[in-house]
Amino acid sequence: MPLLRRHGDRSCRPLSTVSYPDVLPTLNVLARRHKLALVSNIDDDLLDMTPLGREFDLVCTAERARGYKPDGTFFRYLLEASGLPVSHILHSGQSQFTDMVGGKPLGLTIAWINRCGLDLDPSVPPPDLILSGLQPLCGLLGDEAFTN
Repeated sequence: MPLLRRHGDRSCRPLSTVSYPDVLPTLNVLARRHKLALVSNIDDDLLDMTPLGREFDLVCTAERARGYKPDGTFFRYLLEASGLPVSHILHSGQSQFTDMVGGKPLGLTIAWINRCGLDLDPSVPPPDLILSGLQPLCGLLGDEAFTN
């Protein structure tokens, strides 16, 4: 039986190094006009062993930030490392408990990738966007869509 995600995430997908089919095509389209950051609760040694399928303009790991999401330390590291004002960052993530709880208090715009149609926990600050997958970001950001 596969392991399920932890931290109260209630994710509908088992832990895996295989991404959803819309992830790489969407990132490739978005990378034409936007800088992309990998923002993950991972240590660098594990990240080095993880096949991502592409390069990122910025990599923010828990090890580099010296803190794990949802701790504000992690998101403050993202803001500092990006060199961008908070208004120029759109953070997308699938975990309401780490991505929204950590990012919203710092003013980040958050797109919740809610692939399973989960209910938002009442203790979580609401996201700015709720999307059923990553691909809708292309239309929202004015990038041409891709075909599967």
